[in-house]
Amino acid sequence: MKYSKAKKTRKDELRELNEQKAPISPGKKKLIRLCAELGAVLAGVVVIFLSRVLFNTFVMGKAESEGALAVTRDNFELYFKISLILSAVLLALTVMSALTYLFQKEISRFQRITVSASPVICSVSVLAVAVFYAYLTSGGAVSIFGYLVALGIGEALLFRLPCAMYVAIRKPEGKAKKSKGKGNK
Repeated sequence: MKYSKAKKTRKDELRELNEQKAPISPGKKKLIRLCAELGAVLAGVVVIFLSRVLFNTFVMGKAESEGALAVTRDNFELYFKISLILSAVLLALTVMSALTYLFQKEISRFQRITVSASPVICSVSVLAVAVFYAYLTSGGAVSIFGYLVALGIGEALLFRLPCAMYVAIRKPEGKAKKSKGKGNK
């Protein structure tokens, strides 16, 4: 109880400081979000590249029996190729969906839900498939579980690209609402 007066005074000081600060401009908010989204995409590309390099460095450098090492290498290479193709197709579809959404004049609620949910659904799906395949191939002489999960995380991060495109191209909220209101009069 003896600190309550000091605490109250400090709270008031912090409130006054927050009121004095100028709010972040919408342009700056857009730039911050765009940088964060593109940073996530870049991190995904780096993680995919690192998972492949680390697999080749550590697993291929082990002195294991040729049979176990060949099976492990085949398992990783097979999943790496198939998952990149699957991710590229899903990414192309989500990017096309985002582009068609951005250039339409009238947008239904279903379209908004589809465009906002499709990158999330694709990210979760790619990551779930990576974990599932890692579980299926576990138990061998050489474990590739971590490499496959890292690959899945990297591919999941790639699906931030449609979100970055949406942030970069969309109109500010205030202008969209004003134009919508004018058409209803």
